[in-house]
Amino acid sequence: MDTTNFDSEILVGEIYDLIKDIRDPELPQTLEQLDVVSESDIDIKPFGDSLLISIQFTPTVPHCSLATLIGLCLRVKLEKCFQHKFKLDVNLKKGCHSTEEEDYHVLFFPLYLITPEGKGTLLIYQVITSFIQVK
Repeated sequence: MDTTNFDSEILVGEIYDLIKDIRDPELPQTLEQLDVVSESDIDIKPFGDSLLISIQFTPTVPHCSLATLIGLCLRVKLEKCFQHKFKLDVNLKKGCHSTEEEDYHVLFFPLYLITPEGKGTLLIYQVITSFIQVK
């Protein structure tokens, strides 16, 4: 991809179409229906020979216990479905979550969720794929 000449608006739409239908881990609605994600929360910039995609999301409540899982679902969905070379930053919107500092580390270092023996990997993968609906 030519990162000096890309249409950010089209790519934001593509990304939003991929993530909007992810189901909330606790509720029957999608992230779009719950206003957890919106197109205005997606930013794309050139990053060397790839793209830097930044997504900020708003948990449904300030004490949402599954904010980390939502962030990981966003990450996995894009890694599986977005066809361009990219670097991804997924963050909680500033001031929207009571434990955003703690969740920040998990969103950037998802291996914290995996046991030292690696036994948590498959379970986490199965949980995430049940929410992201990869086609």
